[in-house]
Amino acid sequence: MGCFDGWLICSDYDNTLTANCDMRTDGILPEENLAAIRAFRQEGGRFVICSGRTAPGVMRLDPLLSADGFIIANNGSVLYEKATDRVLRVIPVKDWMEVLDEALRVGTGSIEKYGVFRLNGAQFFARGDDPFRPEPGDDENDPVTKLVFLHDGEEQALAMWRSVEARFGGKYRYNRAYCDDLEILDSASGKGTLALELKQRLGARMLVGVGDYENDLDLLAAADLSFAPSTALESVRRAADVVLDAETGGIFPALVAYLRRQAEA
Repeated sequence: MGCFDGWLICSDYDNTLTANCDMRTDGILPEENLAAIRAFRQEGGRFVICSGRTAPGVMRLDPLLSADGFIIANNGSVLYEKATDRVLRVIPVKDWMEVLDEALRVGTGSIEKYGVFRLNGAQFFARGDDPFRPEPGDDENDPVTKLVFLHDGEEQALAMWRSVEARFGGKYRYNRAYCDDLEILDSASGKGTLALELKQRLGARMLVGVGDYENDLDLLAAADLSFAPSTALESVRRAADVVLDAETGGIFPALVAYLRRQAEA
């Protein structure tokens, strides 16, 4: 028995576990963070990545990130179990071609590129590509789980959000993982939704959520205890129970030390 038995950390990857990430790079993964996570696991804790990346994309980065056997991928629309190579839950985007057509219509001229994310990968289209859209039709074995649009600027991304939401209302979930992007998922999806499902599956008694941007807010809200790095978006820092200094390196040594004090209290 370890002091972290029954504790589950669900953490964002880009700019939370790592630093200096953008949509084109994997960023820097501090060794201090990995050492702290190893110590947490050695004392009975479970650690799971909640990422906008696909499950194969997360596993490519470091074996530790899926060491406890699960990944919440595609920003909370896929729950994957590594040990059995099974997708335990997938939440497809309903009528994704319809919402894609509307997004392309209102985003004409401002979209730098966009991605159609499925279970096992993503297809990207850049400005000037011909064609600029995928062929119609769904693959039931590899459904679309989110659409991601990268714009020339933040205002253009927000304008698309307002326009698409005005047409479709609550049918979809709208996220931003960076200031100039917009992600569209099914309304039933979310990092927090799948983190709570995983908490139940594992019989965990304490869910710890860690994130830095708008797409992490539902994870922080679902958690029993939530953390954000000091470099997080202001709204995320306000939503977190604890904000940790990220200026001098990884936040996980301080995070695990905080959890230890709570567990041993």
